[in-house]
Order: sequence, then C-alpha cells, then structure tokens
Amino acid sequence: MDSIKKAIEIEQSKYFDETNQNELLDLIKPLGFKTLEDYKIQKRDYLFSQWKPEVFYIPIEEFSETIEEAILHEKYGIYTPFGDTIWAHHGNGDINYDVCKELNVYVTELHYSGGTTLCCNADYPVLIISPSIMELDHEFIASKICEILSKYIPNVTVEGNDILVDGKKISGAMQRRVMQTSVWAAQFSFTDYSDIIEKICLKPAIKKPTFINNNLLTRDVLEKEVLDWLQGNTL
Repeated sequence: MDSIKKAIEIEQSKYFDETNQNELLDLIKPLGFKTLEDYKIQKRDYLFSQWKPEVFYIPIEEFSETIEEAILHEKYGIYTPFGDTIWAHHGNGDINYDVCKELNVYVTELHYSGGTTLCCNADYPVLIISPSIMELDHEFIASKICEILSKYIPNVTVEGNDILVDGKKISGAMQRRVMQTSVWAAQFSFTDYSDIIEKICLKPAIKKPTFINNNLLTRDVLEKEVLDWLQGNTL
C-alpha cells in the first residue's frame, strides 16, 4: 500500500502528460511498477476504495448549471436530475427544439459530443464527477454497471458508449475531462420513447432504442445497486 501512495505522490508532484509518461514510469519503477497500465489499475483501485462520494438530486431546470459549477469548483459526487415532465439530455446532435416545445419536452444542454437521450423520473439518469487522477473512465464504469445489469437481464453488452440488451440500446453514456476533473454520465431507460425520439431527433438513431423490463429489474433497484457499488466500493 505504501508503494502506491508514494507513486501517486510522485505523479502529483509534477505535470505529466502524453509527452513525458516514460519519465513517470522511470520514477515509479523502483516502487515495483513494471508498466504504466499496471500502475494506473492499482492507483484506480486504491483511490476508488478511499472514495466516499456524496449523492445530489437536482431539479432538471438547474441541472446543467449545477454540473458546470460542480466541474469548475471540483465538487465531486454523484448527480441525478429529477423533473415534472420528460426531458432531453442534449449534446451536439441535431434536435428539433420547436417539436420539443410542442411535446412539453424540457431540453437540458450538457455540452458533450453526441446525440440526445430522453428521460423522466421513471428512468435512472446518473452523472459522476470525480478527480481525473482516479481514472474512472467509461470502460471501467460501464463494465461494472453491465455486471450489475447482467444479474437481472440476459444478453447485456457494452458497445462503444452504449449499453445494449439483445443488441438494442438501453443506455447511452458520455464522458468529459475538464482540467483535473472527469465527468461520466448515462441514462438508463425504463420508458419507451421511440415515438418521441423519431419526432425530435433530426437524424435516425444508429442503434435501435429499447427499455428495461420492470418485471426483470426496477429503476429503484438499479439505483441502489449502482450507489452500493460507488459508495460501498465493492470492486
């Protein structure tokens, strides 16, 4: 345990980027780390085991501003929005704002590279803000949530930024890195939005959307499982 603490101190003592990773490796090799990948995995597991993130429930009308403020001020934690109607998490994909207004779909801008996902209180949206040194990347988070889902639902897979059931999309994720902060977000659908998606999205979905069967897994059970993992830190 002392070796990983010392290695983290070394990494934090100087700015290391893609141009000087070999220098970092040379400095931590005497501590027993043969590769940077080995170090990053051990570092992530150690820091994750020490992390006790707070959970924040934010009205959807305040969500975008709250997240940007949290990123700016490094207010790490788990953020879940709620609202009185259907809302759209919008990245940079094409969307028909006029139709959203007609259908009473609230649009929240999250400034990520990607399309639009729909959500309401019956679904489970989650956004994780963490120190980037923890290396909580999409592969790590999505693979663990896929394990959780697979306890209840057959044929769950991760494909790129999406989680699929029988090849159909139940969740789309995004990740951002801003300075020393990492952001990962996803929305898990328990509602059939296929008709609305066709109306508000200006381009057809690449992957056919579907939703989680409440008879197999409920929204509240999924949230509890995810929070137990993130807060209880069960690797």
